[in-house]
Amino acid sequence: MHFLMVLVLIALLATAFVSAVPVPLPNGEVIVIVNPKVQDDCYGTTAW
Repeated sequence: MHFLMVLVLIALLATAFVSAVPVPLPNGEVIVIVNPKVQDDCYGTTAW
């Protein structure tokens, strides 16, 4: 549970940083592609 909260905080900080700093990459695609895969990998390897 604590690990999930940390992931959510990191995701919020990352989205705030990306939205605050103009990046040539499309913000939506990067967030959609990165977040689900990272969470699935973390649950598959560390949580179990």
